[in-house]
Amino acid sequence: MLRRIGYCSCILALILVLGLLARREGGLAHFSPHTLEYTIQSEVAVAGLTIFRSARQPVGNELVDFLVAEGFVAPEQPQTQRWESVFHWNEAWRDGHGALYPILCRDRQALVEWSKADPPLARLYWAEVFRLLRSDRKADHVAAYVLAQRWRECETVPAFRELLGKAKEEGEVLYPQP
Repeated sequence: MLRRIGYCSCILALILVLGLLARREGGLAHFSPHTLEYTIQSEVAVAGLTIFRSARQPVGNELVDFLVAEGFVAPEQPQTQRWESVFHWNEAWRDGHGALYPILCRDRQALVEWSKADPPLARLYWAEVFRLLRSDRKADHVAAYVLAQRWRECETVPAFRELLGKAKEEGEVLYPQP
């Protein structure tokens, strides 16, 4: 009997050690285009399975804070709260970037500088991006994602309007109006 308990204890200890060695940490971020809240969560995965995920914690975002401070966008109370996935990464896998990752994470500092360099164009750009993100139509969300990923092409108002037209067409192709 003691020998069996000893074997079971050794096996459980080995499983525990292997589990700790296979442990991978990661995190998630979400963004509300209506309330402009940006939240993060941490998570722990073992063998690709999430075993722990923290509660959402609100944090600041340099770009969002700048846009609000400059008056380019303001929070609003939505009829229904919608959260955009910004990223979901873990050491156990690669990728996990959402459509808003480029503007809210990777390019946020460059977008602050771009917005400071041409405030009238930035005001037009951000008003349209958030109008589309706040829409109930999936086609508008796609158009917003296209604008978010191709902001460098918006050097002038005519270039922005041309890109906006293409972005809306792309959204309508993916989600045609019934």
